[in-house]
Amino acid sequence: MMTMLWLFTLACLALLLRRQSLLPALVAGFASVTLLDPVAARHDEVPGFFARLRPPQMSIALVSFMLLFLASPLSD
Repeated sequence: MMTMLWLFTLACLALLLRRQSLLPALVAGFASVTLLDPVAARHDEVPGFFARLRPPQMSIALVSFMLLFLASPLSD
């Protein structure tokens, strides 16, 4: 539940941040899911397949986001 609240807070914050601050906030969100879901799976808080699924899933999302960020115009 705390992970969901953390991600929701980051998403709301991302809507308010300028472009320069946006990337670190969203990277923190993707990285936290990559790290926290396997831990939650070991404690039976989420399905076990999350331990294997989340790291590659969030890595793909992170790379995709970073490519979109780099391809976007530099103006705010």
